[in-house]
Amino acid sequence: MAKHSKIGASSAHRWLVCPGSVRLSEGLDKPASEYALEGTAAHALAELAIKEKKRADDYVGHVIEAFTVTDEMADAVQVYLDVLAKEMAGMDYDTEVRFDLSHLYPGLYGTADAVGYREKDKALLVFDYKHGAGKPVDVENNPQLMYYALGAAYASRNWGPKKIVLTVVQPRCAHAGGQVRSWELRPVDLIEWSFDLVEAAKKTGHEDAALVPGDHCRWCPAAAICPALAKKAQEAAKLEFTPAVPYNPDDLARALTLAPLLKDWVKSVEEFALLEAQQGRCPPGRKLVQTLGNRKWGDEESVKAAAEKYGMDHKDIFTEKLRTVAQLEKVVGKKDFAENFGEYIVREAGVALADADEPRPGVREDVKDAFG
Repeated sequence: MAKHSKIGASSAHRWLVCPGSVRLSEGLDKPASEYALEGTAAHALAELAIKEKKRADDYVGHVIEAFTVTDEMADAVQVYLDVLAKEMAGMDYDTEVRFDLSHLYPGLYGTADAVGYREKDKALLVFDYKHGAGKPVDVENNPQLMYYALGAAYASRNWGPKKIVLTVVQPRCAHAGGQVRSWELRPVDLIEWSFDLVEAAKKTGHEDAALVPGDHCRWCPAAAICPALAKKAQEAAKLEFTPAVPYNPDDLARALTLAPLLKDWVKSVEEFALLEAQQGRCPPGRKLVQTLGNRKWGDEESVKAAAEKYGMDHKDIFTEKLRTVAQLEKVVGKKDFAENFGEYIVREAGVALADADEPRPGVREDVKDAFG
């Protein structure tokens, strides 16, 4: 069984909606972003802490999956570890649970972050840790988690769960539901959904499988060459708005819906073109050039010695910086920190446009008095 399925759980949000993306992506490997690699490292940290029965902050400064564990990473992963410790107390549970649903349709398999069974109410518990801070993940009807739950249910038929509880742990991204969000469904609901999963999987094999642009395009390997996405991007580019010219509010709303697609498409095209050029297939009219990165010290000890030889003392060479809120809270402890330092904490707030059905509460539309 291959490590990653082209119709796996992590990409289900895309191919369930856009079955044509699977065939269009064949042979295209989108390089993992720095954020994705950091997420992999965070998962590895959680797995190691569970295995060695330690706290996440015991590994601060250690290198895991080519990433140095920071206080921020450790704090986020510890939220996940605390949730597992609380919800799975006294229970046997498994992490990094591999499952195979190829008996339903070839290629359906994956790995769930954590799975357990609570005997007292016969509940199958499925957990997914999200380290990302960019986009909040909803748990209700989440196809990735439902995919995981289906795999866990088939792998453990003797449990006979009466209910299934899906939980997303996302400590670094604000959500109205909090850092830990759960949703409960019946086994029969999951079985009914499995038919939709199999039907969608079958469609990915059709030569004329539909290409459907949407938010999922952001992570699609074929975004740069997708004709349907290019068409949507062109549609967005044709809409123009200026303060001096009357406009149709419906057109503005449509443009706002298309704008993220346009941004993601442009980014995907640029990334794809650079990758092609690096592999010897430079687009016509372009060339690879050398860029200069930011300056940094090579050997800090040598710099220190050179500065001291020059006649500089410690205060001229080094700077002192106040610990961050999270760092100081770790030193003091949450209870004492809140009592002694809570009044000094401020949050820089602003406003942003969001979809009307987004879970965060809205603010009044006329904000010019508050924000100048």
